[in-house]
Amino acid sequence: MSRSNSSKSAGKAKEEEAAAAPGVRASRAEPAAAERPAVTSTEAEPAAEPAPTATARPTRGTARARVARSYSPTQVAQFLDRVAEACLRPASTELGISRNAFRDWGRNVKKAARGEGVAPTRGPEPRIVEERRDASILAEWRNQQGLGPSQIRNQLRRNGVTVSVHPVRRVMEDAGYRPLRA
Repeated sequence: MSRSNSSKSAGKAKEEEAAAAPGVRASRAEPAAAERPAVTSTEAEPAAEPAPTATARPTRGTARARVARSYSPTQVAQFLDRVAEACLRPASTELGISRNAFRDWGRNVKKAARGEGVAPTRGPEPRIVEERRDASILAEWRNQQGLGPSQIRNQLRRNGVTVSVHPVRRVMEDAGYRPLRA
C-alpha cells in the first residue's frame, strides 16, 4: 500500500470515529486533547506572533486599486512614436504607461495593417465624443423638459447612447436645469 493511500485511510478512520461520537467536532487543523503532547513546566511556551505593524506590507486585495486610463487615438500614436525613437522600457517609465499596454497597442497596429482589426490610433478625439454626448443630452432634455437627469439618462439608453447620470446632471445644470429641492 502506498503512503498516500495509507494517509487517506487513516483520515477516513478519524472521520468515521468523529461521526460515531455525536456532538464531538472533528478538526484536521487541531488534534484532540488526548492526542496532543503534554507540556511540562520546564518547556517554554512558543511566543505569540507579533501584531502586524504599520510598516508591514498590505495583504493582497487591501492595496489601492489601480484605475484604468483611457487614451485618445492621437495619444496612442504619439506614445508608439516615442517607443520607436527610444526603447520600450525607458519610454514606458518616462510616460508612466505599462509595457504591456505598449505591446498591446503595437500588436493591434500590426493586426490593422494586415486588415484583421481596427487600429488603436484611429477614432474620434475624446473632445468630439463629449460634444456629441452633450448634444444628445440637451436634445433629449429639450424634447421632454419635465424629466430629470436619471430619466433623461434612461431615454438616452433606449436610444442607444450609454452615459451615466452624473454627466447628464452636469450638462443639464450648465444649460439651466434647476432640480427641485424638498
